[in-house]
Amino acid sequence: MKQWLLLGTHILIAMISSLLGGLYVIQTFPSPRQQYSNELAMSVHLLFDEQGQARDEADLRRRISLNIANSLHLSARSPGRSETELERLRALSRRVLQQDLLRYVEQSDARRNALDGAVHLTRDLPTHGSPPG
Repeated sequence: MKQWLLLGTHILIAMISSLLGGLYVIQTFPSPRQQYSNELAMSVHLLFDEQGQARDEADLRRRISLNIANSLHLSARSPGRSETELERLRALSRRVLQQDLLRYVEQSDARRNALDGAVHLTRDLPTHGSPPG
């Protein structure tokens, strides 16, 4: 009888421990509602600045690219990933950053070309101090 009571006590303690462990695991994962709230808050932060004004297109693209690259970087650092999956995530992250850099270079080239064009157009104009010819 004593052995059955001891066995029952051990089983009861094991069940309670499993139940408490399961509840802890369930509480550590975000609920779909909480996850949606977090994603919405991140989207609002990306789309609008601190004063509530909409961000311009270039800043928005830069922030989205940076957010994607950070997410890929965090995914690559999480445990349990195979080497091929890690390499794929690293390659995606590099590609996003390269596209963002290329977009920045294209914008810089466009600004430089516009400035060169403006200088070229104004070069033939008479200056303020010279008499018209």
